[in-house]
Amino acid sequence: MKFFLALLLCMCSLGFSKVVSKQYVVDTVFTSIWKGMGRDAQGNIYIAAGHKIWDYLSEKKDCAFFKFNFEQDRFEKITTVRTVSEKEGNWVPRSDYPSKPFDAAGKVHTSLRELNGKVYFATATTMDAKTYPLELEFYPQFFRGSHLYCYDPVTNVLQDLNAKNKGVFAPGSGIQDIAIDYHHNAIYGVGYPTGKVFRFDLSTGECKEMWQCPDGIPNQDGGRVTRNIIIDNQGILWFANGSKLIAYIAHLEELPNPSVTSVMFPYTENNYSGHLLSLAYSASRDSIYFCRSAMNKIFRFRVKARKIDFIADANTSSLLLRWDLNKLYWIVPEKKKQKLFEYNITSGKTVEIKVEGDGIPKPGHHWSGNGDAIDKFGNLWFSNQGVVGGTALKIDLGVPCPTCGKEPFDFGPKPQKYTHEWPKREEIPTE
Repeated sequence: MKFFLALLLCMCSLGFSKVVSKQYVVDTVFTSIWKGMGRDAQGNIYIAAGHKIWDYLSEKKDCAFFKFNFEQDRFEKITTVRTVSEKEGNWVPRSDYPSKPFDAAGKVHTSLRELNGKVYFATATTMDAKTYPLELEFYPQFFRGSHLYCYDPVTNVLQDLNAKNKGVFAPGSGIQDIAIDYHHNAIYGVGYPTGKVFRFDLSTGECKEMWQCPDGIPNQDGGRVTRNIIIDNQGILWFANGSKLIAYIAHLEELPNPSVTSVMFPYTENNYSGHLLSLAYSASRDSIYFCRSAMNKIFRFRVKARKIDFIADANTSSLLLRWDLNKLYWIVPEKKKQKLFEYNITSGKTVEIKVEGDGIPKPGHHWSGNGDAIDKFGNLWFSNQGVVGGTALKIDLGVPCPTCGKEPFDFGPKPQKYTHEWPKREEIPTE
């Protein structure tokens, strides 16, 4: 009996198990999904979606928060952000405009990130320069700003963290992505359309503008701001800029505050533009994987070595890492079908994985993965990004994960002194 169990386990690890996919309708009203997916420490899956009405002036603007019920095999709505903020007295309705800016939570552009068992995300508006012929400096006259929310799986309660001070996370800005500083109990967010960086102190509730990120990358819909921000295992933020990653440090005593330094991409490229489309972190966060748009390449950033390695040619918004297998997965859209790829970090080999049945369904826009949306069983989860996406995709690799129901990350001790050599402070490059 032991022999057959060992043989079965071996066959699974060698790739003899079938890989299957299943698409789920999250909701028919809240269909606007822009990332907005993540997990908690126990491997439960969550998604946040905006109302299908895109007009930012609509009174119906709101975002709903969903949790996947494994027993019922479906998503269930917990509440909406407007319901929460109105109850806590921290919502300005559209009817108050133009006397004051209003709240218009049109979508959740951030990934959902976990800290100490709770799940965090921030909101954004659907107002952009591509859809509406507005000058970006007028943005704050309309939009009050992003709110930061926290969900506690134990109490099943969603909370507006800005309600205590009757304020917002990012005044006059939506939030594109958040990054949690695990050692310093803080959350950073990068704002649209300005690229300003905001910091929320979870211990004190203090929220303040910290920095102007250096991306300088024009969005197709206006603004100059990244889609994702990297945070390493010492709480340092990294932004793509030209041929480099630029670091921002706000908390290290022996360095200027803020301090700027950079790491070069691995080789000469004619095109060094593009956002960081998707992030996947190793369990120690000493390795960070990301795809950069326009370059259409996947890279690995080795934090301690301060080096960026090329992984594969791919244009994808869907990177997920199975920490137990030490393998990276992504979906590449092609004309006839969607393809799933697997990168073995140990061997450095990339292979296409066959998905049985009808394969991977075609999304409304593209499948998005935020790096850690791996459920307790080891399944990969992707969100259908777009205004009327409304669905989520589960890919079952057929390989059980005994550790995916636990906290995957180990951040090590809080850094008291910075141990790596930094180059001298330099001006932010203009390339």
